[in-house]
Amino acid sequence: MSVIKVDYQKLKDAELVNIMNTRGMRTPLNEEGRVMRPEAIRMLKEKDQSEVDENDRVFVIFHDSGNPSAGPYVYANINDKNFQCPYEKKVSIPRYFLPECIDRAIITTYTQQKQADGTYASIPRFTPLYPYSVLGPDTRNSDTPVEE
Repeated sequence: MSVIKVDYQKLKDAELVNIMNTRGMRTPLNEEGRVMRPEAIRMLKEKDQSEVDENDRVFVIFHDSGNPSAGPYVYANINDKNFQCPYEKKVSIPRYFLPECIDRAIITTYTQQKQADGTYASIPRFTPLYPYSVLGPDTRNSDTPVEE
């Protein structure tokens, strides 16, 4: 796969939003509805990196979100490849699962906020269903998530 380097810092907000939408990613916005540039750029760079090597694996710890709909474990499935991991334990998973699946598992809640003109607007808040921490690369060769 050929990799084209993009300097995301030089792009306008609208261009970042367009690239993220084209790649099926949700653009991070702040409370005022403006693009959170550092987070958007981090997400795009992470997506670029994950597309370089599909066999690249990382160690992660999935944290309990406290949401009952999350279930007793993390389950992800992409194109007949899947994994099931416990919470709060170090596991190895393919890196591309993070931006392609786990980062898309979000809960959207809306709050009503009074505007300057006296009307109310629905403000979305996005909360990850499976929050996680990346601990580092897994240099071993393995096809299954391994609990350590």
